[in-house]
Amino acid sequence: MAGSNLFLIIFFVLLAFVLIIFGGDFFINSAVWIAKKTKIPALIIGATVVSIGTTLPEIFVSLTAAAKGYSDVAAGNASGSMLSNLALVLGLSILLKPAKGIEKRGYLQKFVLLLALCAALIGFVADGRIALWESVLLLVFFALFIGLEIFGAVKEMRRNRETPNAPLDASLAFFPFSIPFAQWQPVFFKETPMANSIPKTMQAAFLPGDSLLFLAGAAAIGVGANLMVDNVVVLCGSYLHIPPAVVSCTVVAFGTSLPELITMIKATRKNEAALSYGNIIGANFINGSLIFGMSGVITGAGGLIADDRFALFFAFGLVALFTLGLTLSVMLKAKTYRAMGAVMVASYLAYCVLMAVKVSFPVF
Repeated sequence: MAGSNLFLIIFFVLLAFVLIIFGGDFFINSAVWIAKKTKIPALIIGATVVSIGTTLPEIFVSLTAAAKGYSDVAAGNASGSMLSNLALVLGLSILLKPAKGIEKRGYLQKFVLLLALCAALIGFVADGRIALWESVLLLVFFALFIGLEIFGAVKEMRRNRETPNAPLDASLAFFPFSIPFAQWQPVFFKETPMANSIPKTMQAAFLPGDSLLFLAGAAAIGVGANLMVDNVVVLCGSYLHIPPAVVSCTVVAFGTSLPELITMIKATRKNEAALSYGNIIGANFINGSLIFGMSGVITGAGGLIADDRFALFFAFGLVALFTLGLTLSVMLKAKTYRAMGAVMVASYLAYCVLMAVKVSFPVF
């Protein structure tokens, strides 16, 4: 009986991953389509809908966990996803195909913001919780980031009108979604030449259908997030007898980072991996500001409890270290190095091993 229950729990966890990932796919496809039908400029769509949409799996899982009172799951997923995106996803890309001749314009601002965010998060969790006022401050960080993205998008639009053939700013968090689809077809936005050839009068008829897909995608992510949180907590408490935070910052975080990993693999195969560096940096900033901020607000006056401070310090510290390394590499040399990617991937694997060892020997 216990074995069958365990099988069902694992099945529901896997089902949750599927619902969250494909629900996010439907959600962002339809959201972008609806925004385009309302005549919102593509770069503005990218700066808002797409940049937030790429982190929907992490957002829904962490906010659901916070609402259910599982602060450790919310914090573990957000911090683990930040490290997974940067050290594993970006590190693997750099290891397989280092980038050369990176367009440096705009990167320094993003790197500095992410470093400042990591420093703030380390300071906030030092006392074992993120207080309500600290959560609000993180949301201010997020609003600042989105404001800068919109400002950058408007600036690019003006620049492109003046110089039509000028390359776009690769540092923008939504950059891979703003270039011609013949060159880039990311996981979250599968627009095809056939779709582009549909007359505008007929395209308007798709709006109700895309509205339904928008709602269906959101519902799928919501159901998947609930399944994920509930079954991970039961799996850890009743069967594995380990803190849910450990699974959240490793297995769950890896699962919610799969869309970024798949997108990065496609970019690497097309020799365009450098184009999505800004997207990874942007996703990490949203993970650290919006998710921690909203989770803290949801938990209320008591704040977001961060019991496993060691895991959080370790994750934030590595993210800050690798961000600093990327800053120096991109700004000084306009390139990345295979050795850097190897260190990043090895550090992520070491982090996962350390979390596993920590469970067996809880000395931290």
